[in-house]
Amino acid sequence: MTRQHLSQFLALTSWQRRFLIEAAVRLPIVDLRLRAQGLQKLRRKIEARGLGRASNSDADKAGTASQMANLVAIVSRHGLVEGTCLSRSLVLLWMLRRHEIEAELVVGIRRDDAKDGHAWVELGGQPLNASAIVSKRFDPFPAL
Repeated sequence: MTRQHLSQFLALTSWQRRFLIEAAVRLPIVDLRLRAQGLQKLRRKIEARGLGRASNSDADKAGTASQMANLVAIVSRHGLVEGTCLSRSLVLLWMLRRHEIEAELVVGIRRDDAKDGHAWVELGGQPLNASAIVSKRFDPFPAL
């Protein structure tokens, strides 16, 4: 870790630091479990855990969810593993649920290349961990 990374880490709030560390631990685990168990089984386990503690309002939830998505992106760039878009999205979904934020995992296939897929998490129909243009490039699978 460089001095700049350390100063950026220390500049985070305490919950952001805890979240970053937890995401850094969860990403390699989810990546391995996804490969070993498959999407359906892992997703059922995440959703079976139920929702965690509540946030104050929908605006607070949207802000918190956006921060969480940014922190998972940081972990994927600087953590032990980069993970796939699917494993990063599952980590984000899992951690959002722990903060009582009901988001949706979306898996889609590229409109102009059926061999290319992508996964992201949406809150209120808006992508959290992908650009807004993702819905123009990918057709979501109707149901997983």
